[in-house]
Amino acid sequence: MASTRLTFEHVLLACSLLVCLVSVVAYHGYTSGDFVPGQPSEYMKSDGGFESNWGSDTDTKPLIDEDFGTWILVMEPSTLRPPHFVDAHMLMAVLQGTARAGILNDKGEETGVRSFRRGDVIALPAGHAVWILNNDTQQKFSMLGGVRPVTVPREPSKWEAFPLVAGEVSGKKSILHGFTKDVLAEAFNVDEGLVEDVRSKAPETSVSVSASASDPVLRLDKLSAASCWEMVKPARARTIKLGAAELLAMEHELSLREQQSPHKDDGYIYNIDKADPDYEAEGGQVTLLDSKDFPILKNLTLGAVKTSLKPGAMVLPHYDPTSSLLGFITAGRARIQVAQPDGSTGTDEELGPGEVFVVPRFFPLVQKSVGDHNLEWIGFTTTACSRMKTVFLAGKKSVYKSVPNTILAAATDLDKTKIKQWLENQPEECIAQREKSDGEELGEVEIVIEEIVDGLGRVKGAVIEILEEVYSGGAESEESQEV
Repeated sequence: MASTRLTFEHVLLACSLLVCLVSVVAYHGYTSGDFVPGQPSEYMKSDGGFESNWGSDTDTKPLIDEDFGTWILVMEPSTLRPPHFVDAHMLMAVLQGTARAGILNDKGEETGVRSFRRGDVIALPAGHAVWILNNDTQQKFSMLGGVRPVTVPREPSKWEAFPLVAGEVSGKKSILHGFTKDVLAEAFNVDEGLVEDVRSKAPETSVSVSASASDPVLRLDKLSAASCWEMVKPARARTIKLGAAELLAMEHELSLREQQSPHKDDGYIYNIDKADPDYEAEGGQVTLLDSKDFPILKNLTLGAVKTSLKPGAMVLPHYDPTSSLLGFITAGRARIQVAQPDGSTGTDEELGPGEVFVVPRFFPLVQKSVGDHNLEWIGFTTTACSRMKTVFLAGKKSVYKSVPNTILAAATDLDKTKIKQWLENQPEECIAQREKSDGEELGEVEIVIEEIVDGLGRVKGAVIEILEEVYSGGAESEESQEV
């Protein structure tokens, strides 16, 4: 019996050591570069725009652990992102410009022509196809996307785009090229010549793409009818270049389709800019988007968050026990700090527009607006239930307030007075903007006074120069009169 008990204890000990080992491997392997991935990898590039991503071809461990990634798409004016579908759930946020787009559901049915605009968050379940048209002739269109690959036999955080058309033009053949011409001719009941046209011939003016390019953005004036125009007007078969007149005609038809769409409010789009913020204070606001307001997110296991902070404001230190976070700076500058489980600093970086930060689930985070301009960032979470899950370390709802003072006193060796000061001095719940001390305000006043004095000195010098010129001119005039 004693031998059995000993064996059982050994098993428990081994299991405990295994759990500890897994925890160390999972959490302590992160470096500063994992929290701030740096430059994305180039997915495609052409004179019509570019798409880059973080996660699919990077070694960022938090993204790999969560099977999560993100991409940014920038389309030049008068360009098209050809119809395609992806083997991953995607949540897309419009950063700049406006565009027309069509979404085809997982049954291949059209759900209507839509307008994408700044602030829109678009949910696209895996297998849903989409095309995007930047019909603006002056302004670029850009989007940020969060990606959760579905379960497929592939490396983590990898996903694939499947072009429906515009294959050879885009640097990657469309899925129609996977079938022989005779089979396609029989399937569509057409001749093989038309099949060859439909499978996208190269345009008259070539589009420069990288060797690894896949389904990139294309310029409208360089596309064949088979690769672009037929998806809107199936009857059109001749190859043309789309100039201003064609863009106007396309805009007219898409406007009619958008007005007549039977699925106008079918839950694919939610404008986060119009949503009420979940946290709002003098220093800024935070808006969370989850399945409560946007039900389709429940199927994607993705959420979104948008934060705006005035200079000097901070989102109090907190952690999320249910989700990892990927943030993208759109304006201003941010100081990002992430704490490691062992008490070390995972990262302490100052980031600007276009830079990304990643925060694994459970890891405490601080965001602070630094510089003279408002900080704005938008990001994605790996859960569709973002609300009521954030645990704050400081502020009105600090987790430490849920611990008895006697326990805190024993753990920190602080007396009750210091514990009260530690926990009660911050009245804000989420966003705080530290009040300036008398010394800081006095210093700013002194700087202003110095600037005024310097300005008056420059004005005085300018006035003296003018008077000297006037006096000199008057003296010369008197001399000439005497002569």
